[in-house]
Amino acid sequence: MAHVLDRLVRHAEWQQTEQPPALELQHVTAGYDGPPVLRDLSLQVPSGTLFAVLGPNGSGKSTLFKLISGVMRAQKGSVRVQGQLLAVARRSGAIAYVPQEEAIDWSFPISVREVVFGGRHAIMRRDGIVRFAPYRFARSAHQHAVDSALEAVEMLDMQHARIGALSGGQKKRVFLARALAQEAAVILLDEPFAGVDYRTQERITSVLERERRRGKTVVVVTHDLHGFARQADRVLLLARGGRAHGGAPDDVLRHDVLSEVYEGLVTA
Repeated sequence: MAHVLDRLVRHAEWQQTEQPPALELQHVTAGYDGPPVLRDLSLQVPSGTLFAVLGPNGSGKSTLFKLISGVMRAQKGSVRVQGQLLAVARRSGAIAYVPQEEAIDWSFPISVREVVFGGRHAIMRRDGIVRFAPYRFARSAHQHAVDSALEAVEMLDMQHARIGALSGGQKKRVFLARALAQEAAVILLDEPFAGVDYRTQERITSVLERERRRGKTVVVVTHDLHGFARQADRVLLLARGGRAHGGAPDDVLRHDVLSEVYEGLVTA
């Protein structure tokens, strides 16, 4: 009887400590006017994971990010973040998104520091601060969070520069700092290594690895089969027609799988 009770206690403790996945898609189908781009896709991304999404053009990488960030809705299935409905997670600031450079209007007259302060809006609202109040009125804790985020990406010395005057790599670092300042549980990055120099790639990778060690979940869309994808904990390889391969990098990024997905010879 004592052994039975001991097992019951251990089971109860396990149930109390088990956490829901940081990101979970259940039987998601999504697309536009034609056939679905993603078809019956299910995946779970544990907290504290570096997760890479790869695939040829048209395989659904951008569609997947639009679903996770709430820009579009799935035709079927559900998306949850930390066990919450996506809409709830977005309102709480649980998801931070670092877009591609082409998705941003760089002519908008705003400073680097103001961009990064944008990541504090959800937290500042909980403090009762009006969303569009000048950032100089924010409490010292918010100022420190922005300073720390800018320092992490080595952009603190350019905090007063206009965002449109920066190089491509500098802009990506600023928007990564914005995501860090948001203190989101899940960070989404769309092609963060495209068109940047090696030093910027090293800095971004280092920051992402640090966030993973802190328990954050990092999801990156990339075309780099040999860089970040090989360093990730898990990868999702999307193919045209809604097919998908998921798992550890060594299991997914094999020569035979890559050749099938990319419809030709690929050096694994």
